[in-house]
Amino acid sequence: VAIPPPQRQPSSFPLCSDKFFNSIFNATEIDDGSWILFEQNMPQTTLNRLFIRESYKTIASSILEGNGSHKAIITGTPGIGKSLFLFYLLWKLVNDGKRVLFIYHPFNIYYDGKGGVFWFGSGNLPLDNDVSFWNRSLWCLFDAKGKNEANLYEFPTSLCKFILSTSPRREMVNDFKKPPVPQIFYMPIWTEAELEAIALLFPNSSDEWHNRFTILGGIPRHVLEVTRHTPTEILKAACSVCTLDDCIQAVGIDFELTPKSKTVHSLIHVDSDHPYIKSYVRYASPTALNMIVHHCGAQARGKMRALLSACNQNPLTAALCGYCL
Repeated sequence: VAIPPPQRQPSSFPLCSDKFFNSIFNATEIDDGSWILFEQNMPQTTLNRLFIRESYKTIASSILEGNGSHKAIITGTPGIGKSLFLFYLLWKLVNDGKRVLFIYHPFNIYYDGKGGVFWFGSGNLPLDNDVSFWNRSLWCLFDAKGKNEANLYEFPTSLCKFILSTSPRREMVNDFKKPPVPQIFYMPIWTEAELEAIALLFPNSSDEWHNRFTILGGIPRHVLEVTRHTPTEILKAACSVCTLDDCIQAVGIDFELTPKSKTVHSLIHVDSDHPYIKSYVRYASPTALNMIVHHCGAQARGKMRALLSACNQNPLTAALCGYCL
């Protein structure tokens, strides 16, 4: 039996002074485990509590079990809550005494598994051949927001347990998907009941969120958070720069992230069902589909006739036909 070398604390890591990351050990579950209450607001949010979706529990359990893989990708529609899921996973890991590198722009935080919390800077990590640090007892949680593939590959992803959270971005996942093949989880869109549970955390949304949900679908960022534009304004703006072909082709983990593909995500959402390892796509709402058809006119009608014969080959065309019928 191979005995792993003793873990050492890099001497170059200064103590972390951020109140949230230092106090995460004191966060508690409330309301029968439906929420986590933190002592401080989560970074870059106004929220000091986190609603624990059933999908969070399922995905976290699968990641912690590993199923033979030490890498995982968390993906889904932009604004779905992938970054917040990382806070949930971080909370579980540090309270279980795990060593964790938490990479969440602009924060780089290291938990040593013994209660110590440290900052680390780019270039200040131990060398890749330092197996006392880089081994499977270390968890790296990497949020791709504000990062690029060069930032990701500063880390020896094959040596530790590495969780990558990213919107569909081909350039970010290309090399990461190479063997050993990672687990891939797709964050599902929110149900109306889930949005209702967190609506009080966004007082500016008022009761209008029900209407926004009906038109924009279950993306919290669009429904509750960024509400300066009406739902129809958002959909019209997306339709003005997207063709029907864009809507069909520009969604998926292996597609390139461009300004147009970001816009398409207002019209089309990536969704998934338990256990969240397979994805399908759907139009945000019947309103979104009708707006696309109205905008594209004859092109859309001709395209839909062709798509009707291909529903069994393409989940997106099946979603389209479902709304048409």
